[in-house]
Amino acid sequence: MDEVKLVRKGFEIKIRRDEKAENKHVKRGLKGLLGLDAGTDFYGMISGTNSRWIKPNEVPMTFVKRFFLLITLLCLFTAPKISLGQTPAQVAAQFSQSATNDFGTVSTFINSQFAPNLGLFSTLGWDTPPNIFQITNVIGPKFSLGVGVGADFFKIADTPLNLSVLNNDPDASNPGQQLNQSLKNVGLPGLPIPFPFATLRIGLIDGLDIGFRYTELPNISASSSSFNVAAKYTGYGFDLRYKLLATHGLPDLTMGIHWNTLNGSIALGGSANETDPDYQGYTAVVNGTATYTESWNINDFGPEVQLGYNLAGILYPYIGVGFERYSGRVTSTMSGTVNAQLTNNTIPAETASTNIPLSLANGQPPTVIEPKYTVGLDIGSFWTTVFETNGTIIAGDTSFRIQI
Repeated sequence: MDEVKLVRKGFEIKIRRDEKAENKHVKRGLKGLLGLDAGTDFYGMISGTNSRWIKPNEVPMTFVKRFFLLITLLCLFTAPKISLGQTPAQVAAQFSQSATNDFGTVSTFINSQFAPNLGLFSTLGWDTPPNIFQITNVIGPKFSLGVGVGADFFKIADTPLNLSVLNNDPDASNPGQQLNQSLKNVGLPGLPIPFPFATLRIGLIDGLDIGFRYTELPNISASSSSFNVAAKYTGYGFDLRYKLLATHGLPDLTMGIHWNTLNGSIALGGSANETDPDYQGYTAVVNGTATYTESWNINDFGPEVQLGYNLAGILYPYIGVGFERYSGRVTSTMSGTVNAQLTNNTIPAETASTNIPLSLANGQPPTVIEPKYTVGLDIGSFWTTVFETNGTIIAGDTSFRIQI
């Protein structure tokens, strides 16, 4: 085995020649590292047959540059991804700002889902078929009183959120997808929101009646070890209907106009736990509690045309078409106490803590104008089942009434 020694100002490198490794790939690699010409005989140039020492001026200057370049690249590939030039406290402050922005993105997204759903919700509960009550009618109905319950199935979009640091939790980065998958698993078309209601209708002059509707969900709450929820709302409305057509043997055709209002809120509190294993070379752990509150105040005004037909005096199917004009405000807020602790990957490790301020608010108007379609079936003038939609959201209810 031959030995080669390169000497330059005390810098010394030894290269050992292994007879078994004497192949063109090894030769080419060492030539390239030392900067030798590709056509040079490697062993003749370095050692010859008498193992002579190479003089310093025989080694190209590019060798030293390439050697240090190799060391630098190895350091870049193997060193942890630390944010150079920043203290842990500075990195923690950046993380806090990014996390606050992410919480704001989630809050705005949820509010943007409630806003278009709450319009239709404010109109539900009008369950009277299109036959008109009138006070002067001897045999016909003069007034009615009914109670019922239903559910509006809110639609939540499957929209991935562009989050900076809270993107390791699918519940945060794509809340709509997670929720819709859970609802699909139990066979529901959307997030069910219940609404109990009561109605009163009084006949006026011939072919004209007036109605009143009231809905309320009293303050209810539930809690567990990981979350708590509270919800309430109140709404009411008036309508006025006029008989356009009600001739024996022909369908009943009526036209009405209504006004409704609805206000309420829902609050959801829970833990805000998230871990980002690689934020600029730091492991970030988020802990704390947060409360999200959705509140609304919706007003609605619109006309509706109804067409119904009495079958054998027992079954009374009917349909309705109209549109709604909404106004008001849907507002979301997020508050809480959340802390983040960041630990870098150096030895020894450095840690910094920071608070994530949560005092966020977002307000949006409801949908301005949308259609409304109704399909109902009245049985025996005391039990009614109704399905309503705006083309996107579906709602259904059933009610019982007495009428004289």
